[in-house]
Amino acid sequence: MNNDDRFNSSDELDEEIAKSVEKLVDEETSVARAFVNRDAGSSVNTDIYTNNNHDIAGNPDNDVLGRTQMIPDIGKTQVIPDVTKTQIIPDIKDAAKYQSDGNTRNSRSTRNIPDRNTPPKPESPKHNDKKNNKTAIMLVSGIVGAAIIVFLIIALIINSNKKNSYEYNYSTGLSFYNAGNYSDALTYLEKASKDAQGRKNIELKLKMYECYIAAGKRDQAVDILKDALSYDKYNQKALTALAQYYVNQKDGTALTELLRKYKGTDGEKHLKEYEVSMPSASEASGKYDKVLELELKSENSYKIYYTTDGLAVTTKSTEYTQPVRIESGKTTVKAVAVDNIGTMSYELELKFDIDYKGPDAPAVTPVTGTYDAGTRIEITNIPDGASAYYTLDGKTPTRDSTLYTEAVSMPEGNTVFSAIIIDQYNMSSSVTKRNYNVGVSTKYTFDEAVDRLKVAMTARHDLNKDGTSADGGQAKFTYYKKTSIANVEMYITFYDIVKNGVTTRQTYYFGIDVATGKCYKVYDQNGTLIATEY
Repeated sequence: MNNDDRFNSSDELDEEIAKSVEKLVDEETSVARAFVNRDAGSSVNTDIYTNNNHDIAGNPDNDVLGRTQMIPDIGKTQVIPDVTKTQIIPDIKDAAKYQSDGNTRNSRSTRNIPDRNTPPKPESPKHNDKKNNKTAIMLVSGIVGAAIIVFLIIALIINSNKKNSYEYNYSTGLSFYNAGNYSDALTYLEKASKDAQGRKNIELKLKMYECYIAAGKRDQAVDILKDALSYDKYNQKALTALAQYYVNQKDGTALTELLRKYKGTDGEKHLKEYEVSMPSASEASGKYDKVLELELKSENSYKIYYTTDGLAVTTKSTEYTQPVRIESGKTTVKAVAVDNIGTMSYELELKFDIDYKGPDAPAVTPVTGTYDAGTRIEITNIPDGASAYYTLDGKTPTRDSTLYTEAVSMPEGNTVFSAIIIDQYNMSSSVTKRNYNVGVSTKYTFDEAVDRLKVAMTARHDLNKDGTSADGGQAKFTYYKKTSIANVEMYITFYDIVKNGVTTRQTYYFGIDVATGKCYKVYDQNGTLIATEY
């Protein structure tokens, strides 16, 4: 049976009760009307006012008044109870006041009490008839009134039970809800929700939520959604309604708690649209042999907060503003993105194990040995971001030693060349040492040969006296190699012009005679070097 059938049955029952009460009232009223009509002269069988042995006029003190009466009322017969004449006995203290003639009586205590020795004066049949009729009418009226009250009470109880029923309150509440009258709808829906059926009715609770929102009762609105979820914890409508409520209230903290609660459950899929994406990272978890500069990014440029000690992230953690430096050892990075209302993403967790060694030892050429004056010393394996430092007295180099920028001319005599490389992580390589022995010679060193070239270039106006070019750039000469061209041993060099931080390579190569310092222009012709006097 559906709700409408129940309501119809209930209404039919109410109508039947109302008809029954109305019929009862009509019947009982007819009885009373019959007695009243008899007093007015309606035909009544007065023979029944006699008993088996006596006439009422003959001996009224010993007879019963009105044993049964036939009342003509719409063809119905009513039985009226016997009414027996009662004598009132006076108070003993007042007995002496009665006189033998029976004419004196105590008006406060007695009525029509004759003297014991004087026979009472008989009442007329007409008087007895009126008195008995009055008593009967009063009795019948009381019975009718009591019956009416009883039936009215029953009808009220039935009607009250109907109005307190789940079906009635739910149906009435929905009617008000559909009409947009949320205040009255709440009155009935709240009653329905207290019923056993109502406590499990999720749709009812969702309707109540909307009514609470319309009424501005936010706390009750949240409570009713949570109550709905206590019966159906993965209900999509209740979950999305609660999430949207937090969004509307800009309560990112509460929304975050809701997302965390349902992560990994069947309810998580209903909340996907409310999730904030995790930050992305420039490096994946893993083992590295270098220091990392970890970059973090978030969609929509949301704020990012992170920790590097493995602790959970909150909005009180470090806010990301620049790359996070991950150095030696094991490090756990956790990061979250937070949107504009404070909703926090799930945590991004990265684990790094940085285990790196210092840079390789410098590769120094030439090897230990005896060389001519002017021989150049070079370091050939300096990594990007690292620097080399050297000494010429055998001491171990440090960051405070001479910075290696180009090949170094081998000094005359005995020299111990020592070098190290320090990388961008401040890690140092082992030391490389070379022992060089250069005899005294009249030959030019490379640096001396370059000075000879600068003098020649100034004389030809290719350079200014201060070593700058015509446009003000600084000339920088670089050692290329030492070789023989046409049986002339010479240094081969080229130069760059550096101006405003910009380096421009010049097209010429020059050769300087090691023995005489004479300068040449050098060309590569099909793989063969050719020198012409400068």
